[in-house]
Amino acid sequence: MVITISDESPVPVYRQIVIQVLLGVIRNEIKQNSSLPTIRQLAADLSLTNTTVSKAYQILERSKIIATAGRRGTFIHENAQENASRYIQEERLGQMMDFISMHLKYGSTIDELEQSFYAAIKKIKERKAK
Repeated sequence: MVITISDESPVPVYRQIVIQVLLGVIRNEIKQNSSLPTIRQLAADLSLTNTTVSKAYQILERSKIIATAGRRGTFIHENAQENASRYIQEERLGQMMDFISMHLKYGSTIDELEQSFYAAIKKIKERKAK
Protein backbone atom coordinates (compact mmCIF):
# COMPACT_ATOMS: atom_id res chain seq x y z
CA MET A 1 0.00 0.00 0.00
CA VAL A 2 1.36 3.38 -1.00
CA ILE A 3 0.07 6.42 0.86
CA THR A 4 0.87 9.88 -0.42
CA ILE A 5 0.26 13.16 1.34
CA SER A 6 -0.46 16.49 -0.32
CA ASP A 7 0.58 19.55 1.67
CA GLU A 8 -1.55 21.69 -0.66
CA SER A 9 -4.74 19.76 0.09
CA PRO A 10 -7.34 21.43 2.30
CA VAL A 11 -7.98 17.96 3.79
CA PRO A 12 -6.09 17.42 7.06
CA VAL A 13 -3.20 14.97 6.75
CA TYR A 14 -4.69 12.38 9.12
CA ARG A 15 -7.91 12.42 7.01
CA GLN A 16 -5.84 11.91 3.84
CA ILE A 17 -4.45 8.72 5.40
CA VAL A 18 -7.93 7.54 6.44
CA ILE A 19 -9.36 8.23 2.98
CA GLN A 20 -6.56 6.42 1.17
CA VAL A 21 -6.89 3.33 3.37
CA LEU A 22 -10.69 3.37 2.93
CA LEU A 23 -10.38 3.64 -0.85
CA GLY A 24 -7.76 0.91 -0.93
CA VAL A 25 -10.12 -1.39 0.94
CA ILE A 26 -13.20 -0.46 -1.13
CA ARG A 27 -11.30 -0.96 -4.42
CA ASN A 28 -9.96 -4.26 -3.10
CA GLU A 29 -6.39 -2.98 -3.51
CA ILE A 30 -5.79 -3.79 0.16
CA LYS A 31 -6.99 -7.25 1.14
CA GLN A 32 -8.37 -8.28 4.52
CA ASN A 33 -5.73 -9.42 6.99
CA SER A 34 -3.00 -7.50 5.06
CA SER A 35 -0.51 -5.94 7.42
CA LEU A 36 -0.02 -2.19 7.65
CA PRO A 37 3.15 -0.35 8.61
CA THR A 38 3.55 0.55 12.26
CA ILE A 39 2.64 4.07 13.30
CA ARG A 40 6.32 4.94 13.66
CA GLN A 41 7.22 3.47 10.28
CA LEU A 42 4.42 5.23 8.39
CA ALA A 43 5.17 8.50 10.18
CA ALA A 44 8.84 8.21 9.19
CA ASP A 45 7.98 7.25 5.59
CA LEU A 46 5.67 10.26 5.22
CA SER A 47 7.74 12.69 7.33
CA LEU A 48 4.86 13.10 9.78
CA THR A 49 4.56 12.98 13.53
CA ASN A 50 3.53 9.75 15.23
CA THR A 51 0.54 11.64 16.62
CA THR A 52 -0.83 12.38 13.13
CA VAL A 53 -0.59 8.75 12.00
CA SER A 54 -1.91 7.55 15.35
CA LYS A 55 -5.00 9.73 14.94
CA ALA A 56 -5.69 8.18 11.52
CA TYR A 57 -5.16 4.65 12.85
CA GLN A 58 -7.49 5.34 15.81
CA ILE A 59 -10.28 6.42 13.47
CA LEU A 60 -9.72 3.37 11.27
CA GLU A 61 -9.63 1.04 14.27
CA ARG A 62 -12.78 2.51 15.85
CA SER A 63 -14.54 1.98 12.52
CA LYS A 64 -13.25 -1.60 12.31
CA ILE A 65 -11.32 -0.97 9.10
CA ILE A 66 -8.10 -2.03 10.80
CA ALA A 67 -7.34 -4.17 13.83
CA THR A 68 -4.34 -3.92 16.09
CA ALA A 69 -2.85 -7.17 17.36
CA GLY A 70 -0.29 -5.87 19.84
CA ARG A 71 3.26 -6.87 18.92
CA ARG A 72 2.05 -8.74 15.86
CA GLY A 73 1.13 -5.43 14.25
CA THR A 74 -1.81 -3.77 12.59
CA PHE A 75 -3.91 -5.50 9.96
CA ILE A 76 -6.88 -4.84 7.71
CA HIS A 77 -9.98 -6.01 9.60
CA GLU A 78 -11.73 -9.12 8.30
CA ASN A 79 -14.94 -7.09 7.71
CA ALA A 80 -13.13 -4.03 6.42
CA GLN A 81 -14.96 -3.77 3.09
CA GLU A 82 -18.46 -3.63 4.55
CA ASN A 83 -17.27 -1.44 7.43
CA ALA A 84 -15.55 0.95 4.98
CA SER A 85 -18.72 1.22 2.90
CA ARG A 86 -20.74 1.97 6.04
CA TYR A 87 -18.15 4.53 7.22
CA ILE A 88 -18.23 6.37 3.87
CA GLN A 89 -22.03 6.35 3.80
CA GLU A 90 -22.21 7.77 7.34
CA GLU A 91 -19.60 10.43 6.54
CA ARG A 92 -21.47 11.46 3.38
CA LEU A 93 -24.78 11.70 5.23
CA GLY A 94 -23.20 13.65 8.10
CA GLN A 95 -21.56 16.14 5.74
CA MET A 96 -24.80 16.63 3.83
CA MET A 97 -26.75 17.18 7.03
CA ASP A 98 -24.18 19.75 8.22
CA PHE A 99 -24.40 21.54 4.86
CA ILE A 100 -28.21 21.57 4.91
CA SER A 101 -28.35 22.73 8.54
CA MET A 102 -25.98 25.61 7.82
CA HIS A 103 -28.03 26.79 4.83
CA LEU A 104 -31.29 26.50 6.76
CA LYS A 105 -29.80 28.80 9.41
CA TYR A 106 -29.06 31.33 6.65
CA GLY A 107 -32.67 31.32 5.46
CA SER A 108 -32.73 28.75 2.67
CA THR A 109 -35.76 26.51 2.48
CA ILE A 110 -35.71 22.74 2.08
CA ASP A 111 -37.31 23.13 -1.37
CA GLU A 112 -34.60 25.59 -2.47
CA LEU A 113 -31.87 23.26 -1.24
CA GLU A 114 -33.46 20.29 -2.97
CA GLN A 115 -33.66 22.22 -6.27
CA SER A 116 -30.03 23.31 -5.90
CA PHE A 117 -28.95 19.73 -5.13
CA TYR A 118 -30.60 18.32 -8.27
CA ALA A 119 -29.30 21.21 -10.40
CA ALA A 120 -25.76 20.53 -9.15
CA ILE A 121 -26.08 16.80 -9.88
CA LYS A 122 -27.36 17.60 -13.38
CA LYS A 123 -24.36 19.86 -14.07
CA ILE A 124 -21.91 17.23 -12.82
CA LYS A 125 -23.56 14.58 -15.04
CA GLU A 126 -23.29 16.93 -18.02
CA ARG A 127 -19.59 17.53 -17.33
CA LYS A 128 -18.92 13.81 -17.04
CA ALA A 129 -20.73 13.16 -20.33
CA LYS A 130 -18.38 15.52 -22.21
